[in-house]
Amino acid sequence: PEDKLLVEMNVHSYIGVPLWDSNGDAIGLIAVMGQQEFAGNRSDAEAVLQIVAVRCAHELANIRSEKVLQKSESKFKSLFEQAGDYILVMEVTEDRGLVITDANQAACKIHGYTREELLGTPIMDLDRGLDEDQLQNLMIRIMSGETVLFETAHLKKDGTIFPVEVSSKLIDTEGEVPRVIAIERD
Repeated sequence: PEDKLLVEMNVHSYIGVPLWDSNGDAIGLIAVMGQQEFAGNRSDAEAVLQIVAVRCAHELANIRSEKVLQKSESKFKSLFEQAGDYILVMEVTEDRGLVITDANQAACKIHGYTREELLGTPIMDLDRGLDEDQLQNLMIRIMSGETVLFETAHLKKDGTIFPVEVSSKLIDTEGEVPRVIAIERD
């Protein structure tokens, strides 16, 4: 090699192949270097290195995608937490109805509970404006994909009741347990 650094490292042979992204753009190089002349079949070595390069490029793409996803999730969480309206995310269960799986700070504050106290709570433990039949009728509409706007009343931890306007919608969970988002204001 004529490269000064390779000469200093006593490199006498190397094989390198480019790393390509999914758009066909070069994103790097993967190389094997040796302090002796290469004695094997060069085309076989290049083929193996090419397989390694494809796998490395795939892993780099996964890492980049994960970073984009984390940034998106962070942005969503920030919007969720900073919303002035009360937001409850609920799981649809067979035995307990709608059960709270997430709540923003505004929902915790107005209800007087910590997030940990709200998580796992059936919404009917808080609701004082709907009976089971009314909730069932709303759930039929929500589960059919309709965004449902209604008024009810909720119970705070201290026992006081306050009126709320609720906008509820089924969340697309891609085959997971159905969830409903409720955005509320008093």
